[in-house]
Amino acid sequence: QITKEFANFLDKRDKKHPFFSFLFYDAAHNYCEPETPHQKPFAPAIAACERFSLTPDSPRMPYVNRYHNAVYFVDGEVQKILNELQKHHLYKNTIVIITADHGEQFNDQRMNYWDHASAYTPYQLHVPLLIYWPGHKPRKYNYFTTHYDIAPTLMKAVLGCANPALDYSVGHALFKKGGRPFFIAGSYADYAVVTKKRITRIYQGGDYAINYPNGRHMIGAQLEVHTLQKAYKQLNQYFHQKRSRHSHQAP
Repeated sequence: QITKEFANFLDKRDKKHPFFSFLFYDAAHNYCEPETPHQKPFAPAIAACERFSLTPDSPRMPYVNRYHNAVYFVDGEVQKILNELQKHHLYKNTIVIITADHGEQFNDQRMNYWDHASAYTPYQLHVPLLIYWPGHKPRKYNYFTTHYDIAPTLMKAVLGCANPALDYSVGHALFKKGGRPFFIAGSYADYAVVTKKRITRIYQGGDYAINYPNGRHMIGAQLEVHTLQKAYKQLNQYFHQKRSRHSHQAP
C-alpha cells in the first residue's frame, strides 16, 4: 500500500515544487506476525514463531530465514520505488537514503537475545545506511556514524542552513570523519552510552551495567566519568526548564 501511494503521489504531485517523502516498511520489524505472507525464498523458515519457548539452545536458522524473507520482500518494494523515480526522471536531482531504525538479534552470542530493544549489541544497533546522492561518486565510508548525523547533513548540504549543527543537533555531517567518540542509544525503559569498546547501560532507577559490545558483562569495570559527563550534557542540551513565580493568596 505504501508503494502504491508513493507511485500515485509522483504521478499527481506539483512538479514545480521539491518534495520530501518518508516511507516506512515494517515487514522486517514485524517478521513474526502470524499474518505475514513472506515465506520465500529462504528456507527452512519457521511457519509460526514461538518466542516464549526460545532458549539459548534453540535453532537459529528457521528464525533467521523468516526474517530474511521479510527483508527480501522489503528489498523488492524498494526496487519498485527506485523504478518509479527513474520513470519520472528524478535520479538527477533526488537524494535517496535507505536505512533502518534498529537491527535484530538471533541468539548470535548464545545469550538468549532473540529480538531488538533487549541489549545494546552491534546486532541490534548496527543498521544499513545507503545513500544515493546525485553528483557524488560511489564510495564506502568506514568510520563511526549514527542516525543523528543525517539531519545536519541535509540541513547544511541541501537546505542551506548556515547555523552550526550544534544549534539543533548532536550529530555531525555524515561526510566528515571523526568527532564521534560515543553516542546515546535509547530503548523503551533505559538508555546506554555506547563507545567502540564498551556499553554503559543506565536503568530508570539509576542503576547501571557496564558491558562489552557483545553484551557480556565487563567484570570489575569502572565508570568512564569524563565520557558520562559529556553524555549527560548532550542529554540536557536542548532541554530548558522554565521557572515562574506564582503568588498564592489565601481565600
